[in-house]
Amino acid sequence: MTLEKKEKSALNNFKLGNYKQAAGEYSNLLNNTDIQEDKYFYENKINLCNENHNLVTYLSEGEAFFPVYNEADKITAILSLKITNSPSGKKQYDISVVKEAVKIFLDDYLFREIKTVMVFDWMIDNLVAEIKFIPNSNEDFNRFVEGIGGRSFELAATVAIISKILDVKVSEKFIFSGSVEIDDGKIRIKRANRVEDKLKCVVLERPSTSKFFIPNNANIETDSLLSGINFLKELIPEIFPNFKEILHKKMFSDSTENKITLKLNDSNIKDGPDIIVFNFEHEKIEDCYISKIPRYLKNISSLIKGEKKGIVLDGLRASFLPTMLVSSQDVANQISNFIAVRYLAPDDKVYSKAAVVRTVNSGNPTLNVGDHFLYKIP
Repeated sequence: MTLEKKEKSALNNFKLGNYKQAAGEYSNLLNNTDIQEDKYFYENKINLCNENHNLVTYLSEGEAFFPVYNEADKITAILSLKITNSPSGKKQYDISVVKEAVKIFLDDYLFREIKTVMVFDWMIDNLVAEIKFIPNSNEDFNRFVEGIGGRSFELAATVAIISKILDVKVSEKFIFSGSVEIDDGKIRIKRANRVEDKLKCVVLERPSTSKFFIPNNANIETDSLLSGINFLKELIPEIFPNFKEILHKKMFSDSTENKITLKLNDSNIKDGPDIIVFNFEHEKIEDCYISKIPRYLKNISSLIKGEKKGIVLDGLRASFLPTMLVSSQDVANQISNFIAVRYLAPDDKVYSKAAVVRTVNSGNPTLNVGDHFLYKIP
């Protein structure tokens, strides 16, 4: 390769953010010249490569690394995907499927693992995904980015959105490549192309990488960096080791505006059997979110299913919410005893009064529709 081609190769890598490769090429040029002026030039380029590399290997909340292969240029690079509600106008990705997958995953996780929280709205509808700028962004970089196709960015986008929600950074030691698919309520990780080329770039450009996450069905020889996964639920504990605690804290510490939280508390009827009180908490529900209520309320069926105790709904201040809940077929078909709604809090602040509004369709419920009773405030 001629000197001109070597310099051009180093410059191309520099322009695309492949700073480690560019630094290596400039080092070879430095070692093979006796011209002092050229030595100064190459040394400056090497220093700039190292400085820029330190900048691009830093992540903020809502960001994640993913490798890309540009078919037209036959070049691979590591990019940062950024989730933001203030886009810069540069290259953006369609993350509609990703956002839906995140909602489904988090809703399911809350009900399976925490069981005391119900999120009304994750506040991610207005988020967009775009490529994070590299230092000294240029037309070559922009053209390279625009030429990238495929859906292998989706796994990085999924992780980045969860990072944004939790306000917790994704480790710089992780890189992601794979598409996301909603499969019967489960979030499956699917195809990633050019894994071999991407792995080579990861090794060169991110030598500190500890895990390169790809779909488990990717056809590639085993490598110590590669970690194949089938479902998102396998990945989250590795990326966010304290995920359950972080999510629980996030749900209860943040403002409850446009969010319903649900706490399940044991209680009992005055001089009567034990019951479970569903304590709903929310500040307000804007009109634009009302259409989303059925989706979240129907998930309560998973908590009611098989529950032998009577259930009291407490805290649904909007008058239509209890009616919407108990009239839902998803809920009605799971009732094993009765559902009552609080309608009066006595002065003693120890007991509240509730009325039974729905009972099991067959069997022997503890109380009947229309019965009133006092229950102890949890």
